[in-house]
Amino acid sequence: MSRSTQRKSQPITDRKHVMEFGKFKGETIQEILDNDPLYLVWLVENVPEFDLHHELLEEAENNGKPDHEFKDCTSRCWDKL
Repeated sequence: MSRSTQRKSQPITDRKHVMEFGKFKGETIQEILDNDPLYLVWLVENVPEFDLHHELLEEAENNGKPDHEFKDCTSRCWDKL
């Protein structure tokens, strides 16, 4: 089976999940988000067995900053900007 067709495991949803491999072995997802969030993005893109819940992945892609500023914002929100 090629890398692109291998199945990923269940996505990691818990920020307290402890990494079992890699340069952050023994650290939690939250610690990685705080210190090197793009590493999580790299893992998702390059390690077929590693999968991260989409909300955590989006946070990692935003360099560890939660994207809450415009969450649930309707068109009325934009009128105030």
